[in-house]
Amino acid sequence: MNLHYFNPGHEAAVFNGSPFYFAPKNVQLLQSELAFLPAWYAQDDDFVLVNSNFNFSFFENIETNLSTLPQPFSFDKNYILDFKNKKIPSGELNATSWGISPASIHFFEKIREVNAINLHIEQWKNEFWELCSRRAAQECLIYLKQKIPQIVVAVPQFENSMQAIENVINNASEMMIAKNPFSSSGRGILRIDTKNFSCSTQQIIRGWIRRQGCISIEKMYDNILDFAMEFRCVSGENAEFIGYSLFETNNKCIYTGNILDSQKNIKTQIGKFIDIELIEKVKSEIGVFLNEKYKNYSGFLGVDMLIYISENQYFIYPCVEINMRANMGIVAINFVEKYLCTNKSGRFTVSFSNNEGEIYGSHCRMTKQIPAHFADGKLCEGYLPLCPVKENSKFWAYIVVN
Repeated sequence: MNLHYFNPGHEAAVFNGSPFYFAPKNVQLLQSELAFLPAWYAQDDDFVLVNSNFNFSFFENIETNLSTLPQPFSFDKNYILDFKNKKIPSGELNATSWGISPASIHFFEKIREVNAINLHIEQWKNEFWELCSRRAAQECLIYLKQKIPQIVVAVPQFENSMQAIENVINNASEMMIAKNPFSSSGRGILRIDTKNFSCSTQQIIRGWIRRQGCISIEKMYDNILDFAMEFRCVSGENAEFIGYSLFETNNKCIYTGNILDSQKNIKTQIGKFIDIELIEKVKSEIGVFLNEKYKNYSGFLGVDMLIYISENQYFIYPCVEINMRANMGIVAINFVEKYLCTNKSGRFTVSFSNNEGEIYGSHCRMTKQIPAHFADGKLCEGYLPLCPVKENSKFWAYIVVN
């Protein structure tokens, strides 16, 4: 059995390195409002940690239709668990965070100490620091280019000075993208117009270099399709391929949602642009890379990719980044397998609004206009929130099935 903990933005916690790291307020709010999200990829007998203000009636209502959902357990500011009149699990629990970091390990240690539960906690390894950065993706891309001649994408460069970055930009004719080494989900990404390297852009990059020591910079491609290969690793064993996830981003490269569909249909969609034999070769070689590079890690891994067009031909960028953590693609794949009616498709969306009441209003409207319909413990049609929605909610995770 696993005790799940949602700690988004864990790359920043890894970079910080402190067991006592506190995320920025907006990330703490995301963590609080979407705390139940791991329930949608957890096992039936697992448990999910939620805040003390969690709306348990949300769980009770949804459990009547999807009875295999893991049980939420709340904790307060003193780390005291509230099992809501249920017995504390007597067997050993595995501490399972969205992403492992010194801070998440410290959190679980406090949970174990205060509640005197039998909780197994994975220890931090120094090698994890580098594996959580974009340098791991760069190394993987270099490896794939050596193994697969059809991969022609340029490898990102890591630079630690404005002079070096200016040299790269002066020698480029297309748009470029700068990225923080420790960031994810489209954050810490900046588009650079090589014909107008503005003062404001330079100021942002200087700040990134000052905080993280360097940035990566690469050519911007004409993106056609975003997708990922999802894996599960167990220390000392080969990485297990879980499936493909098809996702969407906005014009700032920030993640907005996943397509919910069968693995067969998603693979067909990818195959419209890239030969499936090439995709299988990429999957195989990535497995080899992960088995060696991440051999001491246990947990989920998501390898983001994209298909781009150049001179009327389609190409694959096979390793945009490696997410050493759970991710929304894992949520989407598991939802389709466990909770979506056969031959149905839909969309999984995560959104944010800073306007008071906007999300709650949309939630109420969609609940009435496209109510959820279930059959045999699965969603067949309509709108389903994955986490409680309150009048003052700022973050929203939900499913809409066609």
